[in-house]
Formats: sequence, C-alpha cells, structure tokens
Amino acid sequence: MQEKVVIGYWKMQGGAEPLIKLAKYVKIEFEVKGYADFQEWQVDKATMTNLFPNLPYMRIGDTVLSESDAIAIQIVALANREELLGRNFEELVLNSTVKGVVKDIQKELYGLFMNPNWETEQPKFLEKLGPKLQRLDKFATGKKFILGDDLVIADFLLCHILYGIGKMVNSPHFLIILTYLLL
Repeated sequence: MQEKVVIGYWKMQGGAEPLIKLAKYVKIEFEVKGYADFQEWQVDKATMTNLFPNLPYMRIGDTVLSESDAIAIQIVALANREELLGRNFEELVLNSTVKGVVKDIQKELYGLFMNPNWETEQPKFLEKLGPKLQRLDKFATGKKFILGDDLVIADFLLCHILYGIGKMVNSPHFLIILTYLLL
C-alpha cells in the first residue's frame, strides 16, 4: 500500500500546478495542502526535517521533498513511469534543457502576474521573451509533444506556462505557440 502523499503549496495556481497535473496523469493518489497565508506555512515549515523546506513540497509518509524537479522525479518513480524523464540519455538532457528554458519564461511570467501594471507591462514581456518563445515554437513544430511522440515532464511545465501566457497576454504574437496546447 502506498504511503499517504501530500503536495503542499499556496492556495492558488502556481509552481505546484504542473506537479499536480503530473501526479494526476500517472494516477498517484495524493491530496493537496493549500496554504492561505505565510503564517500558516511558517508553522508547518518549522516542523519539516528536510534540508530545504520550501513550497512546493511533497510529503510521503514522514519523508518531505522540496524543489519542483526533485518532486517531479519522485512522482515519476512512484508511478514507475521513468519514460517521462526521456526514453534515453539524449531525451533526458533535452527534457532538462526545455525545463530550464520554460522556467526562465515562468520567472518572467510570474513577475508580470504580480505587477499591478501588468497590462501596460505586457509589451516589455513580449519584447523580452518573444524570441525565446519563437525558438521554443520552432523546436516543437511538427511534434506531438515537446520532444516528439512521447510525453515528458517538460510538457507539463510548458503547458502550465502557455496557459498562463494565454490568459494574461492577449497578443497574436503567441498564437502559433499557443496552438501547442491544442495538440
């Protein structure tokens, strides 16, 4: 019997969302612990014995993991779905590369989300990240998923970021890459 799995994050869509979608996809039974405020998180954080308590985290019985990459790997391992890391070493490296690129975009996108003037800041966002998104689009063109015919962890993160871009940035500049969500 699998030990109880808990994914902890703020009570909002954010950094844990791709992990939650990955866990659902591989059919890991889990619950989400959503923190409403900083104080609530600090109380739980003080009880954690892992080296780097942070959000998101994943608790499996008494073991607590933090950092999204480590959690994603653990989810894949729990489900015995290592192919989601890549089918070979080359795909493993490409998966990690794409995740790095997407995390760069994510950092900028979250900055835009948190900016009270996000609507007027969109052009700067588009100017800064447009070329990176166009390269990502070129890399994905003709593929069912980001690396080809098989889903990998990077697809979950990419889908989350593209969804956020689609919700926040109303620009035809991104229509090509947003069609990736529809594949």
